[in-house]
Amino acid sequence: MAKKKAKRATKKKAAKKAPAKKRTAKKKTKPDGDPQEKRRRYNRKTRLGIQDISGNLPSKPKGADLKDRKLCDSSLRHHLVTCYPDAFRLAFSRDHLDLIDHLERIFTRGGLRAVATPRGTGKTTIFMRSALWAILSLRRRFVCVVAATKDAAVDLLEGLKNEIMANPILRKLYGRELHALWSLHGEARQASGQKFKGALTGVKWKEKKIGFGRIPGVASSESLISVCGLTGNVRGQQETTTRWGVIRPDVVLCDDPQTKQSANSPAQCKDRHEIMMGDVLGLAGPDAPPISGLCACTVIVKNDLADRLLDRERSPDWQGQRNAMVYKWPDREELWDEYRAIRDDELRSDGDGSRAAQFVRDNYDDLHRGADVAWPERFNADEVSALQHAYNLRFRDETTFWAEYQNDPSGISADAPFQLEPTVLMVRCINVGRRQIPSKAEKLTAFVDVQGNVLYFMVTAWEICGRGYVVDYGTYPKQPRTYYSKSKIVKTLQEDAGTDEENAAIYAGLANLLDPMFSTRWAKTDGGVMRLDRAGIDIGWERAADTIRRYCLETENFGRVHPVRGKGIGVNDRPWSEYHHTKKDRLGTHCKSKANADGIEEIMVDTNWWKSWAAERLGCPIGSDRAVVLFKAKPHIHQMVAEHWTSEHPVMRVGRAGNEMVEWIEPQTHLDNEFWDTLVGTCVLGHIEGVAVDGPRPGLAVEANVRVQRRGRKKRRGNFVGW
Repeated sequence: MAKKKAKRATKKKAAKKAPAKKRTAKKKTKPDGDPQEKRRRYNRKTRLGIQDISGNLPSKPKGADLKDRKLCDSSLRHHLVTCYPDAFRLAFSRDHLDLIDHLERIFTRGGLRAVATPRGTGKTTIFMRSALWAILSLRRRFVCVVAATKDAAVDLLEGLKNEIMANPILRKLYGRELHALWSLHGEARQASGQKFKGALTGVKWKEKKIGFGRIPGVASSESLISVCGLTGNVRGQQETTTRWGVIRPDVVLCDDPQTKQSANSPAQCKDRHEIMMGDVLGLAGPDAPPISGLCACTVIVKNDLADRLLDRERSPDWQGQRNAMVYKWPDREELWDEYRAIRDDELRSDGDGSRAAQFVRDNYDDLHRGADVAWPERFNADEVSALQHAYNLRFRDETTFWAEYQNDPSGISADAPFQLEPTVLMVRCINVGRRQIPSKAEKLTAFVDVQGNVLYFMVTAWEICGRGYVVDYGTYPKQPRTYYSKSKIVKTLQEDAGTDEENAAIYAGLANLLDPMFSTRWAKTDGGVMRLDRAGIDIGWERAADTIRRYCLETENFGRVHPVRGKGIGVNDRPWSEYHHTKKDRLGTHCKSKANADGIEEIMVDTNWWKSWAAERLGCPIGSDRAVVLFKAKPHIHQMVAEHWTSEHPVMRVGRAGNEMVEWIEPQTHLDNEFWDTLVGTCVLGHIEGVAVDGPRPGLAVEANVRVQRRGRKKRRGNFVGW
């Protein structure tokens, strides 16, 4: 008994020491069929990125839907009209049908094509939907779309994503093919956990890529559509799949691969053209068939990327084709001039253009007879016809119309004062090598344009009659490539001089460039030699002006090296003949010099006049006594200098007093023009050395230089010859 009592006492003590167990109510679970419980489970899986989509796989289309599906698979045109009725409300033009045929042929059989289409014809809309069709119809498995920039490419793919998610016709005809994408509900984070019967689908919904996922029994599984900017990571387009291993794009679609800024930059156009001819055409990889592709573009300016791709001489692989808004203008264009006058007067009076539209209705047959418009349905609600719409665009901005709507920028310049084209200038050569002087040349001049990290120079030999030979040009320090832009200088003055001090580097560069140039005995083709007669240095950049003057003062070639300042005298400025000239001024034709306090002769130049003079010499026949020509070299050697020579635009201006003159305008994109300035500088120095100005030419009226004498009489002073 005692033992039992002791055991009971021990148990009571242990129970007092142990913590009391909490009683919890038994958790009640709702049945599996409860809707709220199902929603909670779905939300939990969604947060974890886990979703099995096998339970709601759409069935294959049947009946009428199956018939439509087969027609859509067999014809891109039928697919576009059937699946995207809101995007294609107007009837297709013949150029639209031609573009669609090119796309279908390239998707089916391969090949390359570049097609220029007028601005606003819906090529991007066709492009992106045709990329989806190539995947859904099993013609391609990896489509790459290339745009001008990364942002533009991302916007293109975003638009296609919205179409996929919101288009009920696609859901009806291609439910199984697009099931993995729809099941994401636009949430990219769900892609990594999406499964089909327990296996990951590998679906992708990225910023620059769509992957259709892996669903057994669906033929388009693991296909891809990617986008990229032309100057971005074009080469890195590849994907690893379970069906095909590593795959690369088998077709590329290039949609407007240039921007307005790049189109106005020869250097960027060249870089982009090289990417199109190299990186884009090499997308398929070394062990695959050649890439197929189509580039839809619009010409912005002459010799831009689109213009180069469409040129079958420069880019034969792309088989360029130009489409236009108007293929033939009407027989009676003078009636459209009358229409323009009516419309302009009406708009100036705060009208809405209805009176001009009524004029078109009243004279419809006469205004439209003989015209051929590519897309008759393209005109605004307040317009009567597509031809009227075209004329309104043309009257608004002639330059933009011919480039972006006609894809023919050559149609712009019929009234331009000078017709200079880089492709023509780069082959304007004679059979005399670099740094060789033709036997008849008697004068040799050089000009330097100073930049912060490099010097641009040009050397020109002259016959006294006015014929010029560009015998050398380049930069100091010399660059490793024959084509470069100012923003991509590799070897700099600072590196060459071994100092970071800008002015010291410029001074050293001028000495290293010009001192040997003056000491060189330039060989002539007849066995003789020449010395450099005169050199000029542009002091328009004020930061370096004092350094340039110091060099001109301290050089051993003092008196033959001159600071030169250009002055752009416009149509409404005081003309050169009315400038105040003192007795100390040495006067030339639209230029003069005056010694400064240190005795350095500084030259001032009327740049508009002399640029027109140089342009006229570049435009005249190559055999003329007035011609300026280049030394013998392959065209690509002269491409950069030819683009510099055409970097500024001549515009005929009419002044307030009714006077006319040519003004040279720099584009807003600030193209490199250093070799244009150096050419003009050598022309002025040649004139100073006695080279004939050769009288007035159109837009080049030579004004008599006048010096005022003490007694009020006026004395004419002609060209000066030597100082």
